[in-house]
Amino acid sequence: MNSLLTGCDLETFDNGDLEGYWKLHAVDTLETAGKSDLTYQSLFWAVQGNLLSVCDNQDPALDVFLFRFTHVGDSLKLSDAKGYDKMDGDFILTNDEQLHRFGINNLSEGYHIEQLNSSHMRLTSKTLRLYFRKM
Repeated sequence: MNSLLTGCDLETFDNGDLEGYWKLHAVDTLETAGKSDLTYQSLFWAVQGNLLSVCDNQDPALDVFLFRFTHVGDSLKLSDAKGYDKMDGDFILTNDEQLHRFGINNLSEGYHIEQLNSSHMRLTSKTLRLYFRKM
């Protein structure tokens, strides 16, 4: 009797400390050295698998924004920006304006990871430095 083994490949992700729910608590503007304290705002990045979502928990009526991302070494690159409307589903973003308050200035954005551990993350783009705390 012959036996046939079949299998499927499960895609797994090892995001390490990046995985989880991050609160954006401050943003520095690199060119002017200006700093915005966002402690009392509810701006969040959530990382799971190969998906990053950003949302403002103070206004649940607003859209959630979704990205694919790659995390290699000290590099984080966001791509495939979409919005998620609770009534109408996913839509492709064509304008980055709604993303600026989350520290994302482009529909495809790259960051240098300056700090990443189980409780804090600090990212730098071409124009901003973002400070996060893990929730």
